[in-house]
Amino acid sequence: MPSRLLNLPSLPGWWKRQYTLILIVLLSTMMHAWSVWQLPIDFDEPVYLQAGEEYAKLISEGDLTGIINFQENREHPPLVKLLYSVPFLLGFNQPGSQLPLFAARSISAIFGVLAVYFVSRRSMWAGFFLAFQSMTLKYTSQAYLEALPMLMVVLAALFLEKAKDSHDWRFWVSAVCFGIAGAAKYPYL
Repeated sequence: MPSRLLNLPSLPGWWKRQYTLILIVLLSTMMHAWSVWQLPIDFDEPVYLQAGEEYAKLISEGDLTGIINFQENREHPPLVKLLYSVPFLLGFNQPGSQLPLFAARSISAIFGVLAVYFVSRRSMWAGFFLAFQSMTLKYTSQAYLEALPMLMVVLAALFLEKAKDSHDWRFWVSAVCFGIAGAAKYPYL
């Protein structure tokens, strides 16, 4: 009885596990970069970019109360939208420029590629399939709220899997990652 997955042929002796990991991450990076560049502007992207721009104005004015009491789009926590304010804080908000959109999408794509990397470290097949999963690729290549909480939930699960008990530092790192996921988007809790 074959013990290998799908009874695929064995890899050559010189091939190392790290090569497969690099290949999967490279493929994911290329597909995310292509998606960042080529996907049309989706329904909620302008909403999150506008929130990022408003947060950038509040940050540059030093209005902490305004950030805390921001009224627009309150159904989602502000963490990712605060990250999307970074391109505006760096001065990428020229009129008619698509640079804030591509910068926000790139922030999202980085988190998506990192999620593929960490899943691949645990299971090459799972990372490979995650890299090619179309909905994951779409929602982690656009200026949506999905990429950071997805990465944090993956990290929370991986750290929790390694934790021996509640006194282990990995248990607490897992809890922090889970909290960041909730601060990014409530349904991930």
